[in-house]
Amino acid sequence: AMDAVLPRPHEAQQLCRLVVRRSARLAARLLAATLRQQRWCERPRPITVAVDGGVVLKYANWRRYLDEYLAEALGGHSNARMVHMRATPDGSSFGAAVLAAAAARPEEDRALAAAA
Repeated sequence: AMDAVLPRPHEAQQLCRLVVRRSARLAARLLAATLRQQRWCERPRPITVAVDGGVVLKYANWRRYLDEYLAEALGGHSNARMVHMRATPDGSSFGAAVLAAAAARPEEDRALAAAA
């Protein structure tokens, strides 16, 4: 049988920091892509984004990393400062509900247009 090789504590901490930074970078890139898709970058204005409270509140430095990477993705801190994060207690369920509503809306708009 092979003996498991356990990482040293400092190596485990480095790995955890890497994962936290990577998740913040991915979240920032996805948020920036969404804002670009909505043409927010053409006319930046204050916007509030709901985020899962567990991630923002429980992972040390995650929010700082997210802000840093969002500024990088949006071309500067002035644009990134207009994006306000609001922690929600049940962010995953709330996000799923918003996506479901957004996906249903185009069909409703077409039905209303056809009825007019």
